Amino acid sequence: MALLTILNAILVGVVATVAMDLVAAAGVALHVFRIPLYGRWFLYGLKGTFRHADIDRAPPLKGENALMLPLHYLAGALLAAVYLVLLDAFSAGAGSVLLAAAFGLASSVIPLFLMLPSMGYGLPGLRHGRDTFWLRQILLMHLAYGVGIGLGVLLFVPS
Repeated sequence: MALLTILNAILVGVVATVAMDLVAAAGVALHVFRIPLYGRWFLYGLKGTFRHADIDRAPPLKGENALMLPLHYLAGALLAAVYLVLLDAFSAGAGSVLLAAAFGLASSVIPLFLMLPSMGYGLPGLRHGRDTFWLRQILLMHLAYGVGIGLGVLLFVPS
């Protein structure tokens, strides 16, 4: 039986993204994380603006907050699909939580080297003025995402 189905990817992606969001919510509650303006960044991209000196200073766009959550979960499902395809391609069976955590950390390259620099936070988010704030936040959140992938595979992918 093939590891990847659309339903598997969605379920694993949702579990993984919820794990990430729980870590993010705890970080925000403890005032050590903040929510990046991904919805604003995406909407400006649709209007043709892909780089910002500082996304925090860009005028807010209607619907940016409402758009952020569905985009976040769509990205989570797509990355989970990539993980499942890789497991299948390398005949890795169901993988492991450790392997999934490593994949989660590896997926940090997307925000660190694409999204944060284009938001004006520098490469890899080091221009923010809070030393390694974004770097630490992204790595912790993506580690949680990877652990969530591992748990989602254990729960929803037949072995």
